Amino acid sequence: MQAEAVKATRRRTVWNVLRRNLSLTAGCLILLCVVFTALFPGLIASQSPTDQNLTAMLAAPSAEHIWGTDELGRDIFARVIWGTRYDLVIGLAAASIPFVVGTLIGLFTAYFGGILDTLFMRLVDVMMSFPVIVLIIAIVAVLGPGIGNMYLAMWLVGWTSYARLVRSAVMVEKNAEYVQAARTLGYSHLRILFRHILPNVISGAIVYAVSDILMCMLMGAGLSFLGVGVQPPTPEWGAIISGGRSFLFNAPWISIFPGIFLAVTGVGLSLLGDGLAKFFQVKGH
Repeated sequence: MQAEAVKATRRRTVWNVLRRNLSLTAGCLILLCVVFTALFPGLIASQSPTDQNLTAMLAAPSAEHIWGTDELGRDIFARVIWGTRYDLVIGLAAASIPFVVGTLIGLFTAYFGGILDTLFMRLVDVMMSFPVIVLIIAIVAVLGPGIGNMYLAMWLVGWTSYARLVRSAVMVEKNAEYVQAARTLGYSHLRILFRHILPNVISGAIVYAVSDILMCMLMGAGLSFLGVGVQPPTPEWGAIISGGRSFLFNAPWISIFPGIFLAVTGVGLSLLGDGLAKFFQVKGH
């Protein structure tokens, strides 16, 4: 009975949070649809995203091809639906490694300080003095086109924002009374960092990570658009939009539908980030 009461209380708490935080609710609903599409594209699109049909090139939307076809007769609906998986994976993979690495660097450098903190922060200042897109394009240009090199370029650049964000929060928390009390009790540095300081500084990094997923998706789509990211015939939204550039006037549906999906996913992530920011702000008070 007690366990059931606890579960009921938790359900009511979750419902109250979602009811009061409309941005969080709308963002979760949109992203649930996006994630479902990415996990089960075959349930939504019956046709193959890579099969060519040269007799149906640049076919307008119809009953057979509800979003039309591209210059090779490939079904745009299937390519956009299957592209959800690739773009979502790009966003998550490109943001997760910098999130972990940058958080750890900011956590340790701020807590211990000294020459390590100075060196890393000067490196962060140098890297952040250049536009992110310029650095990523330069790295990909050196390494060569391809999704693996695209990930590596994003990882090498993306950690700096997390490191600076977490470091600024740790600089405040490491002198707090609860940290001083933990030191007096003889707790190890690792226990203080991961059991006491990290839970109090991670919320800002989490909120930023949600928006960073969107930025990584847009970056991946942009690199694919430029021809240095995901390579054909992979059905990735940026690559699909790039392939439709030459047919904007006689076959605009090639670029319109992946652009709409990219925009809707971006709105969902933006709403989720805004909702999480409000949630952590209320929780902090």
